[in-house]
Amino acid sequence: MRRRIRIMAAVVALLDGGLTGAGALVQEPAPRAVVGRGDEAERARLAADLSELDKHTEMWAASNDEFLRKLAATRLPAWRSAAERDDPTASFLLGRCLHEGLGVEPDPPAGAERLRKAAEAGLPEAMFYLAAAYGQGKGIEKDPEKGRSWIKRAAELGCPSGMVTYGILHFTGDATGGAPDVPGGLAWYTRAIESGSSLAMSMLGDLYLLGAGEAVPAEPAKAVEWYRRASEAGNAVAMKTRGLMYEEGRHVQVDHDEAVSWYRKAVALGYSGAMVNLGNCHAVGRGVPRDERKAFELYLQAVELGNPTGMNNLGGCYLNGAGVARDERLAYRWTKRAADAGSPDGMNSLGVYYRKGIGTADDHGLAFKWLSRAAEADDRRAMRNLSDCHHLGIGTHVDLDMAATWIRRAESE
Repeated sequence: MRRRIRIMAAVVALLDGGLTGAGALVQEPAPRAVVGRGDEAERARLAADLSELDKHTEMWAASNDEFLRKLAATRLPAWRSAAERDDPTASFLLGRCLHEGLGVEPDPPAGAERLRKAAEAGLPEAMFYLAAAYGQGKGIEKDPEKGRSWIKRAAELGCPSGMVTYGILHFTGDATGGAPDVPGGLAWYTRAIESGSSLAMSMLGDLYLLGAGEAVPAEPAKAVEWYRRASEAGNAVAMKTRGLMYEEGRHVQVDHDEAVSWYRKAVALGYSGAMVNLGNCHAVGRGVPRDERKAFELYLQAVELGNPTGMNNLGGCYLNGAGVARDERLAYRWTKRAADAGSPDGMNSLGVYYRKGIGTADDHGLAFKWLSRAAEADDRRAMRNLSDCHHLGIGTHVDLDMAATWIRRAESE
């Protein structure tokens, strides 16, 4: 549950978490006024580029970046040319590449300017990413109020990501600057779903799984149904979630074959999270024959897509000689990368490595630091390890009260 809550918080944080001002629900979307220049064939090709990018956004967020990076390898010159003619779609695609360094050297100010031009020309996708740029202050002066305004406009124009994000901002109260507006959030999710958004279906599954107080009680059966609809509509995150439900028997009967089937479908769409889960199945022989080498290869695939958990698991393979020759130095390096990338598992493992001197010199101060970070990120094993540190005075002074506090917290998770 804490992880799901952090997902909502991360969206708010993307827009600075300080969004204020009223955001009344608009009943009818404004017209999408986007006028491009250039010959008809090129406009059609640009429209196709944007349509494919939108599909990848619906699959899972990072798929958007990876697809755009690959597409830029062949299409970047055409985007530059069309952007010079003030084509909004080309300006958006070029702006995204420049802003995030996708297929080109990163140039956030130039990217933000391209996004601004495309947004002001009426392109909803550009409005969504411009909002994020304002929220982060990346390539443009930080302005959360403008970020909120652009998200609202993107939502009103029917951008699925904009509608979902604006819905989340209602749930958290950041759309109105006051109390959470659950009915308003549900209304935006519903509009996104009516537009065919599998992303909104998956997020609604999250909402019913957790509940939102009295306004939306937790209803696991509804969550399962929305995950089913989202996965069958092509959402890779929902596919992975369904796989995990079947693997662990969460609100469904345990079915390891079904779990593996959904993991494989998500992997086929390039979702790194599913690669990690399928790798875990191969590592222990759950729903598939045990194959440590196959597990290693799946973790490596996930790592190539930047997945922090995959990095940590790859480190574990090198530590244990599972599917690859044992190498403590490589175990340490991959675990350090996982921790630096924000993986709580990686932080806990790195803390243990520093405590025991695995692949690096022992350093109890660094051990305590990384175990503390992992524990604060809700890693139960780290909480127990941190309790040991307080009990034994490892990297800190002996504090039996703190040792007991972390044990109690671990047991309550």
